[in-house]
This record gives sequence, structure tokens and C-alpha cells, in this order.
Amino acid sequence: MEPGIRVLIVEDEPAIARGLAAAIVRLDSDFVIDGLCRSGKEGLDLILARDPHLVFADIRMPVMDGLAMIEKAREKNSRAAFVILSGYEQFDYARTALSLGVMCYLLKPVNVDELAALLSRYKEDIFKKTFGERSYLQSPQLTVLWDSLPSAPDIESLSALCDATARFWEERQTGQEQMQIDTAYILNLCIQKSVHKPAGIPDMERFFESANKPEELRDIMMDILADIFCRKKEAPKKQSCHIAEDVKIYLERNFRHPITYKKFYDIFGYNEKYLSLIFRKKYGVSPNRYVTRLRMEAAKQIMQEQPAMLLRDICESVGMTDEFYFSRVFRKYEGVSPGEYAKKIASGKSHTSP
Repeated sequence: MEPGIRVLIVEDEPAIARGLAAAIVRLDSDFVIDGLCRSGKEGLDLILARDPHLVFADIRMPVMDGLAMIEKAREKNSRAAFVILSGYEQFDYARTALSLGVMCYLLKPVNVDELAALLSRYKEDIFKKTFGERSYLQSPQLTVLWDSLPSAPDIESLSALCDATARFWEERQTGQEQMQIDTAYILNLCIQKSVHKPAGIPDMERFFESANKPEELRDIMMDILADIFCRKKEAPKKQSCHIAEDVKIYLERNFRHPITYKKFYDIFGYNEKYLSLIFRKKYGVSPNRYVTRLRMEAAKQIMQEQPAMLLRDICESVGMTDEFYFSRVFRKYEGVSPGEYAKKIASGKSHTSP
């Protein structure tokens, strides 16, 4: 999910540009200023390079005026919404701006109430485009299932609902387009129910391009819903990739001790299921499997360096208490039992001895 609604301001008067930027951020923290430009040419370059969500552009600027910049951006298939800034009203400008699909025409100095209304309308419009309108669900069963969602569900409830939805799609062999419509509806419904809106706009087109199976769409829903509902409210916002890195560091430092994943909430402020989800998303493996990898590699190193060490001692030194379970896990990981692996090492050393 993107960190915020990216805004570009193209205005040749620095004081006006800075004042507008400050007002936008003060009015709504979901908007992030992505750049300030002093000409249409510079603005066009940044639009094409950064793909902002919303662009405020003065009409009269050196090198390239605002309308020419918008026209060229449209020719390059920019998806940005444009707001025109002007020091005076002029019908010809307004008519040209309308033909270019400009969202709004603001007079300078910008009225704060008008700006606040514009930002609010933009957010409403973009969430409708992103998630679609209500009443699209394929089946009454799904409607009843998700309409029963409380305003503050826990991660287990969300996971159960997402699993049930994926099973519903699989059982009815639902087509990709309908699954995407269902997903958009569900996310829109949950955003409306939650008092905590997502920090930014999920790029649903990109998600849908990479997901065409029930379990893949289920993971998309779970990722977004967990961000909306399950972030520990008193904790500061932190990007999921950084949380995953923290979990990885914790596991690498503590895998030699028994790890209880129920402690994760107290340590990181998130439920273990959510942590598992974001960890898998970043590293392609669950925390459980990552710990197993760490333990098995550590056990192999001990066998190589201390071949006389007893199996139960190796087991305990890598954070496991049951040597029989350790042997099963080792065989599954390495393809041979610990004893066979030890013999293999010994045989290799005897062949290399002078």
C-alpha cells in the first residue's frame, strides 16, 4: 500500500507554492507533498517520473504553461487528477481546462474552506474508483457474511471471513472478473465500517494484474484489511516491510531459544497471524519455516565442528526440546537423518585426510 496520496504543486511563485503545500498537509495528513516545481516543463518531467495522484498547476508559467503541461501529460497517459490555479477568472481558460478533464479551477489566493472541500471530494472519488460502489456482490451468502463484520474485528475474524470467501469462489468456480468485483466491494465495505482509513490508496489495478486465483485475492484482502483494522492503535505507524525486518532480526537473535509466537503482540504490537502475513510477503517464507531453516543450518554447523556432540545436546542448542521431533524435521529439511548426515561428514573428512 502506498504511503499517502501524492501531491505535486506546479507554481512559479515559491511563496504561494509553499503556502499551498503547508495548507494541504495541515488539512489532511493522508496527502503527501511529492514535489514543488516552478515551470510546466519541470512539472511534466516529474509527473511522468513520479506518477502523482493529484497535481495543482498554475496557468501562467515560464517555459510551458499549466494547460500545455496538462495536455502533454494526458497524451502520455498520466492518471493524475489536475487542479488549475489562477489569479483571475477567465472563461477561455476554464473552458480549455474542462476539455482536458481538470478536476477543479481554484482562484488565488486559495480559500482554505474550498481547498478542504476539494481534498475531501478527491478522497471520496478516488476510493469509489478504487473499490467500486456497493451492491456488486455475487451472492446473498457473501453479502450476509461480510455485512455481519463488526466495526473493530480481530485478525482471527478477518482471516476466517477471507478464508470463507476464497472457499466460496473455489466451490462455485467463480470467474476472475467477478472475484475482483467481490474483492472491491468487500474492501469498500470494510473501509466504510472502519474509523481507521488506510494510509494511502491501494493500487487495485496492479493487485488484480498479479492475482487471478482465489487464494491470491484472499491474500490481497487480508493484507489491506489487517492494515485497516489490526494495527495496534497506540503504536506509531510503521511500514510493513520494516516490521518484517524487525521480526527477522528477532528470530535470528532468538532461534536458539524456544519461541512462543503468542509473545509477538507484546513485542511488536501486532498479532502473530498478521506478522506471518507480512513476513511471508517480504521474504517468501513464513516465520516458522525461517526459524526451521536457521535451526537446521545451525545444527549442521555444530555437527561439522563438534562431531562428538550428542544429538539431544545439538537439539537443545538450537532451541528444540524433543530430539525425535528434531530428527524428523532434520530429515525433511536435509533429506537424510542427523545420524546419516554425521556419517556423511565423517566420510568426507576421512577421504580428505593425508
